[in-house]
Amino acid sequence: MGRNATRDDLDRHVTDARAFDAAVVTGVLRWYNNHAGSVSRLPNQRLLTERCFGWIEAVLVARARAVDQDATPFRWKGDDAPGDIARMNAALLFLIGPLRQVFDGGKTMVWFGRRLGRDEWLREVLKDLPTVTHMELRSSRDAQPIELVKLTSVQRCVAYGLSVLLTNRHGLGHYIRPCAFIADEVRHADSFRRAHAAHYFLATGIYGKPPEGKPRRFCSTAHANCHRQREWRRKKK
Repeated sequence: MGRNATRDDLDRHVTDARAFDAAVVTGVLRWYNNHAGSVSRLPNQRLLTERCFGWIEAVLVARARAVDQDATPFRWKGDDAPGDIARMNAALLFLIGPLRQVFDGGKTMVWFGRRLGRDEWLREVLKDLPTVTHMELRSSRDAQPIELVKLTSVQRCVAYGLSVLLTNRHGLGHYIRPCAFIADEVRHADSFRRAHAAHYFLATGIYGKPPEGKPRRFCSTAHANCHRQREWRRKKK
């Protein structure tokens, strides 16, 4: 869900915890894909941030107001330093992308001049990501609890998205998929290069609900069509 989300979408994400979490995870994956995947990258960090997380402030402000809380702490600050972005992207490469293969093979990683093993490296990277706390409040007008989290920067959004995946909230962790479409220039490369070229998506139904039938193989209709056209050309040769 982007900055141009409809009012119905925003209202749904105010009250539906699964839909909100699925939208945050989708934003985190889109951020990862534009930094490490093979999809076309957005031209600058500001536009990428808008595309991935531009909708969050409106939802959290609406949640705060619904339970008569001051909305100021939930407004977007965007105070991410370059070093913080580097650590955050490294965590995504490990938890979602190709760095898993490095450590699964028993290798080590040089990180800021230190050679670290899997557990040491992950602790080093994650220690600087902000801890995201949850508050569940009940409105005097509505018995349904509303969850408030301070997602005021890219770092906090990524930390929240990773916590959703690591704890498998709403079962969303089961639906992370690499898109079956991959660029021609890396289709026959070694496995590590192919892993770097992969991009990922959340293969759920609408609002994070379990999909009807098997989870889809492609992140978008456009990539599904590109894959079919390429396969058709290959068979025609």
